Amino acid sequence: MSVSTLHRQVAHNDMTRPQSTSKVVTRARPKPAGLEARPPPLPPSLKDNRQFYGFHINEDRLMEYAYRYCPNAKEVDIWAIIIWYLFHVRRYAVYEDIQLEFVFVDKDAPPDATTRDGPTGIPQIPIFSVCSWEVEAWATRPTLEDIAAIQDIIGTEPRWYTDVNDPEDYENEN
Repeated sequence: MSVSTLHRQVAHNDMTRPQSTSKVVTRARPKPAGLEARPPPLPPSLKDNRQFYGFHINEDRLMEYAYRYCPNAKEVDIWAIIIWYLFHVRRYAVYEDIQLEFVFVDKDAPPDATTRDGPTGIPQIPIFSVCSWEVEAWATRPTLEDIAAIQDIIGTEPRWYTDVNDPEDYENEN
C-alpha cells in the first residue's frame, strides 16, 4: 500500500467512524519568528549587487577558537581553518545554510573584521552569510533562535553586507 493510499484510507476511516465521540483537531505549529530585517539601501553604483546578512570573520578570534580544538592550528593555512570553522559552526548551531561570502569593506565595517585584498585589489571582508536579500532565498531565512545560536559560537554581531561580485556574474551561476 502506497503512502498516499494509506493517508486516504486513514482519512476515510476518520470520516466514516459513526461510533467515534472524540474530535480530532489538527493545529498547525506556529512558525518560529524568522529574520525580517531588511538591508539598507544601496548607492546607485551598487544597486544591483546582492546583499548578505551574516557575521564578519575576526581572524584572531577564529585562531583562538581553532587552538582549543586543534593544537597544530598555527601550521594550517588560514583558509583551511576558515572552512573547518564554517563546518564547525554549521554543526554546533544546527543550521546548515551558512555560506562563506566576500563583501565590500564599507564605511561602517566592524573595526575587528578581517580584511583582505581580493583578486582585483579591492579590500574585502570574508563573512559567514546566513541569507541574502533575494526573493528566492526568503523561504530559507534563519529563525531568530538560529541567529542567536550562530552568534554565540562566532561571537560577532550579524549585519547586512554588500557582495563584491559583479551582478553580471549572478546570471552565470546556474
